[in-house]
Parts: sequence; C-alpha cells; structure tokens
Amino acid sequence: MSTEPMGVADARKQLGHLIARAVHRRTPTVISRSTQERAVIISEEDYRDLVALRREREEAAVAQMIADADAGTLAVTSYDNPADLYAAMGLTPPPAR
Repeated sequence: MSTEPMGVADARKQLGHLIARAVHRRTPTVISRSTQERAVIISEEDYRDLVALRREREEAAVAQMIADADAGTLAVTSYDNPADLYAAMGLTPPPAR
C-alpha cells in the first residue's frame, strides 16, 4: 500500500484505474480529503476478509469475557457519570443537547 495518500481530485480522475488496481492486483489506495478525513479503496474481497477478521476478533473477545465471568475473574468498572466513561475510553463526549 502506498504511504502517500492521493487527493480526492486526483482519485476522481483515476477512479476506474484505482478500482481495477484494487480488484485485480489487490492494491489498496488511500484517498485523503484532509489530514483527518481519509478513506481506502480496496476490493470487495479484501473488504469481506476484513469484516470476517473483525468479527472473529470480536467473537474471541466476547468468548474470553464469558470465560472470565464464569471463572469470577472478569474486571468490572463502574463510572459515576458518562463524562468519566468517555474519558476512560479516550473519547470526546458528545455535545450536550
């Protein structure tokens, strides 16, 4: 995979080529709209593989939690308010309504 992201305008001009490259050579392309907004063009087969890997990882994590709960070793943390939970997870709380 190329380390340099391609701009949206360039990607738009080459979209057919980028899709063919993803499908036939299994070469992903990173597209960047800004420093924080990036996406990757990959083949549908690669996407399905990624989804399957994610599902397997999540299933393994749940199975481990069940085993820990059955063994009485599951660590449980409680939070006094949602802001503390977001902070513990390294997330920014959503804006107040």
